[in-house]
Amino acid sequence: MNARTFNTPLTATTKDEWLTPPDIIRALGDFDLDPCAPVNRPWDMAKSHYSIADNGLALPWFGRVWLNPPYGDETFKWIQRGAAHGNAMCLIFARTETKGFHNEVWAKADAIFFFKGRLKFFHVDGREAGGAANAPSCIVAYGSSNVEALRRAASTGLLRGRFIPLKSAMPPALPPPEAEDATGAFPSLPFADLARPSAFRPDDPPRFTA
Repeated sequence: MNARTFNTPLTATTKDEWLTPPDIIRALGDFDLDPCAPVNRPWDMAKSHYSIADNGLALPWFGRVWLNPPYGDETFKWIQRGAAHGNAMCLIFARTETKGFHNEVWAKADAIFFFKGRLKFFHVDGREAGGAANAPSCIVAYGSSNVEALRRAASTGLLRGRFIPLKSAMPPALPPPEAEDATGAFPSLPFADLARPSAFRPDDPPRFTA
């Protein structure tokens, strides 16, 4: 799009459009739609594209969707739409601590791939950028077919990094703690009572055996 992507390298010639490395697209298979594609591109990311002139957020999404969304406050609006669509892969910065990442990725995604090292993106004329992105990147997958495509690309070495399945690998959430009693303690939590003396003394001999 005609806006800094979420993966814009910080260079002296920083500009508005950066392209997804073509090897990433080839590694993941064919996509039906890129709803936030650059206006000018030397290669296609999908069979169909929406650019900034089309306002892809306002148009229907269909099939398997590829997202390399705009940078900044708008990023997670696109990720939210991808999660709701349920058949999408999103290339974003691995800013795992942000509210948007927690809300739209950790809570909704089916898998994540974290790249080893930082990516180099491409100019709209097809030249590779001279510098790497200013943060690590990841691919977020929504939908079982995209999970398998991501797993396959990682296992065959087409993408270098770490594949992490989410929903199938996550244990059930812990229930909220019980209300505190009159002493202010939470008796249901399995933590040490810090108000009592320690059961261990510094001069105790080691009690571990092989």
